[in-house]
Amino acid sequence: MKRKFFLLFLAAVAMTAVSIAVPAKAQTMSELYNKAESNSMREIEKGKKELDAGKLKAAEKHFKEAAKLMKQNYQAYAYLGIVAFMKKDLKASLDWFKTSFDKFSVYKAYILERKRDYVRELERQQGNLRLELDKHDMQYEGINATAVETHYESVKNMLKDYKKQLEKDKNMKYPAFFHFKYGNALFAARKMDKAKEQYLAAVQTDPNFKDAYSNLAVCYFIGGDCPHAVQAYKKAKELKAKINPRFERDLKKRCGVQ
Repeated sequence: MKRKFFLLFLAAVAMTAVSIAVPAKAQTMSELYNKAESNSMREIEKGKKELDAGKLKAAEKHFKEAAKLMKQNYQAYAYLGIVAFMKKDLKASLDWFKTSFDKFSVYKAYILERKRDYVRELERQQGNLRLELDKHDMQYEGINATAVETHYESVKNMLKDYKKQLEKDKNMKYPAFFHFKYGNALFAARKMDKAKEQYLAAVQTDPNFKDAYSNLAVCYFIGGDCPHAVQAYKKAKELKAKINPRFERDLKKRCGVQ
């Protein structure tokens, strides 16, 4: 029975593998990137287009270039994991995903430090402009503003914006999309417990990730955990995820789902 559902799951993954619902934007990508970083993200975008077109070799080339341009770019390694999975190279896929997962903490620390640097610089500029205004005893009213007053207001608004970004980025998480794809690779390698961990992480990061609930239900079912399998199945149904009819039938039969 376990082998039957394992093969059933792999068949479902294979049918949907070429349709890559990539995230519209990576988390907290901002204008802070320097030239090398911007080029890395440009390679990611090119790679995603090739991936969606099913051109794996071209996509792989772009993702490797992205990683070369910015070694902290965890996305490049995750997409290389997706490419390797589609090429049926499970070992390489798992290696790439592990690298991506490990790089994420480095990436997050890097982004946070960069934004802290910008906040400090803007605070310095704001202080200098305030001193300049006080020096000339200028009265700030927003009417007939001087160039210094206008600049001061601009810096103040930028500082406010970057402080908000910094607070948001402190809660940055590894994307649910990559957790899901990593889970698929682990499942295919029959590392069921680890696959389940990734699917759980996906739904914790994005509670509306319907496909992760479907795969999570399969993991629980294969492991003989009917209560959790049914719970994940019902959530997938609620979110209108696609569920294999054979799996649904056998789940109902074994676990008594109405």
